[in-house]
Amino acid sequence: MEKEDITKEQLIEEIDKLISAADVPGPRGSRDSAMLELMYSAGLRVSELCFLKLRNINFDESVLLILGKGSKERIVPFGKYAKKRLKNYLTKYRVSFLKKDSDIVFLTRLGG
Repeated sequence: MEKEDITKEQLIEEIDKLISAADVPGPRGSRDSAMLELMYSAGLRVSELCFLKLRNINFDESVLLILGKGSKERIVPFGKYAKKRLKNYLTKYRVSFLKKDSDIVFLTRLGG
């Protein structure tokens, strides 16, 4: 079986479908779509996304301070769609996941 070449347009369409599938009304949909959009926009690893802290987001400059592999810090930009989804999640829905004081951006349903 030969590997089928995928065009840039097809890839973008598939990514849009993935992010849109997570974008359902309510806290969970807002969180999940913000996570996917931010991972895609900033090129984050799952572990980097999971440990992202509120204090490491700079909305004015649209950049994140990321603690990556080997405890190396790097500054990564993120796009306008990720910014919009992230702001929506943080201002409207993050509080519904918050069970105790936490600086972690993306919380589980149990607040972890």
